[in-house]
Amino acid sequence: MNVINPEGSFTVSYDPIDGNCVFDVNMSVCSVFGVWHSKEINGLKGKDLVGAVCTVYGSRTSLVWYNPQAKKVEELTLLETKGEERWVVTMPNIKIKEGKASLFSPGLRSCYDKPELLDIFKQYC
Repeated sequence: MNVINPEGSFTVSYDPIDGNCVFDVNMSVCSVFGVWHSKEINGLKGKDLVGAVCTVYGSRTSLVWYNPQAKKVEELTLLETKGEERWVVTMPNIKIKEGKASLFSPGLRSCYDKPELLDIFKQYC
């Protein structure tokens, strides 16, 4: 762990998901960041996050994050305007419609086949 501010009260973790096998074909890669209001994250779960960001780098660079001031999920896109690159809110209020959410990760396929595995999965979320 790299400590940037010993007096700080947040911990940020990330997974660069570098996608080094897709650079040759110009496919997008991403990074995922998690923010906890704690100096120690051991034992914390996904539901303990106070913030999260998913960035996508490619022909279009964008990020999706929870904006705690506006209390909504937003997409920002890196755009060039007037000769400068700036982050612009391109989707101001992203929502999942009620009843439309589902598990979609192929890695979670086993939870469909054996529902008792979903309980184990939920312990880490």
